[in-house]
Amino acid sequence: TLVNAAFIRVLWYNRGILNAGEIGVSDNSLLEKLKAEYEQKIAEMELRHKQEMDLMKEQLSSMRRLLFSSKSERTKIILPNPDQLSLFDEVDQEAAPELSEEATTVKTHKRKKQRTQKKLDLSKAERNVVVLDIPEKDRHCPACGSDELVPVGKEHVRDEVRIIPAKIIVDEIYQNVYKCKACENDEHVEFVKAPTPKPLVPNSPVTPSVITATMLNKFQFALPLQRQEKLWQIMGLNLSKQTMANWIQYAYRDYLKPLIGLMKKQLLSENILHADETPVQVLKEKGRKNKSKSYMWLYATGQYAKHHIRVFEYQPSRAGACASKFLEGFHGYLHTDAYAGYSQVDDVIHCCCMAHARRKFVEALPENIEHPDETIPGRVIKEMGRLFKIEQDCQEISAEERQKQREKEAKPILLALFEYLEKEQGHVPQSSKLSKAINYCLSHRNELMNYLRDGDCSISNNLAERSIRPFTIGRKNWVFSGSPAGAEASAAAYSLIETCIANKVDTKEYLEYIFTNMSQEESLKDDSVLEKYLPWNVNLPTEE
Repeated sequence: TLVNAAFIRVLWYNRGILNAGEIGVSDNSLLEKLKAEYEQKIAEMELRHKQEMDLMKEQLSSMRRLLFSSKSERTKIILPNPDQLSLFDEVDQEAAPELSEEATTVKTHKRKKQRTQKKLDLSKAERNVVVLDIPEKDRHCPACGSDELVPVGKEHVRDEVRIIPAKIIVDEIYQNVYKCKACENDEHVEFVKAPTPKPLVPNSPVTPSVITATMLNKFQFALPLQRQEKLWQIMGLNLSKQTMANWIQYAYRDYLKPLIGLMKKQLLSENILHADETPVQVLKEKGRKNKSKSYMWLYATGQYAKHHIRVFEYQPSRAGACASKFLEGFHGYLHTDAYAGYSQVDDVIHCCCMAHARRKFVEALPENIEHPDETIPGRVIKEMGRLFKIEQDCQEISAEERQKQREKEAKPILLALFEYLEKEQGHVPQSSKLSKAINYCLSHRNELMNYLRDGDCSISNNLAERSIRPFTIGRKNWVFSGSPAGAEASAAAYSLIETCIANKVDTKEYLEYIFTNMSQEESLKDDSVLEKYLPWNVNLPTEE
């Protein structure tokens, strides 16, 4: 469609079908000019066709990887060989390590891989000794036939694991009643009753152990209530999913909500925060269709915070105003994945995630290439691997030392990396994955380098992604929340459970403890009362 009639006639002339006179051209210079223009148009068409084909192949390769390949982003070139010079370390090329004077050559050989079976850790399991004996009538010596066998000890054979199915126990609660003998002859007899603890839920048989099991099964182990209903029936209790949902909402309203409020106050007082969000479908939202997309937001304290806090919040939209409202009063470093909505959060220093930037180059790696480190994505991934290696090496030092080490080692790598990307930007086909990866890094250059400003910052937002992943796994099983109230209760449950896990507190022991003790408090409106129920203030066994 780009070749007009004049160029078609030149093409015919070029193929010998027409001569110069027949195409109406007497000047050879004009003919040569037309031929050059024709060849330029053809070259442009071929280049455009090649770019379109490369883009379609890249999209097809990306779809195949998404469907059939491993989701891991690990590559063989993440951490470079320490003896291999970096593409960006031109100044240090004279400082190659010297070879040792003595060298030993070892003949290569293939060693058969040994199959080893990992043993179960049975140290915490209850032990029951089973001794196998020979029946008395069979106690004969196989050599002489004598029946005078005497015991000399026992030999360990193996360990076996048994499971005892859970069972339902109903506690019938009675209280002793006492009568005063001294008042027997009076008109009013005085009766004294044994003190009775308050029920967890009024007019309900539910106990801390039952509601803890229900919440952990759903929010930690991603088991929907309808499947739990079947499990309770197997154990002998006809417990409906509606009843369990009501218990969870009651627990949220009376116990979890005030506790989460205190956790939010402490979270906003921190200097380093991480944030992320993921969609969720919520039914019965006022003025919205059931298929509308809502969002679960996550806010977390930094990697090096004294107390690790995770707060989930349900919101009917992904608008930046949701984050701005929640983070009102926070002033510090905010780690995100460069979603534009977070730009509405004022008076904070935005830090973008290097892992997100690296992921885009991993997706841009050509398939089945023999030497990926010779490609642009491979080189960038290797340099980013050096940045992550620096972070790994300085985890155990103080924030001040960490910040100095980053300035010394990481900053030169980042500056050289951005310079390299600027140089290659014009040589990469537009609309390709590599072009998008380069543009992402260059457009968020400042945000990607902001983590260098404070030693307590992180190079990535992986902390928030790891914390929100249990919610995304559970969402695949229970699909949607039945109501906004249910979504809010779910957010609170995930907040407490993920905070316990982050602080290595046993979730089962913790939930049973707070439900047992908070239900006996006169009031839960005072922060001083709630303070003792925060996960890091409760003296419970820790998870390994």
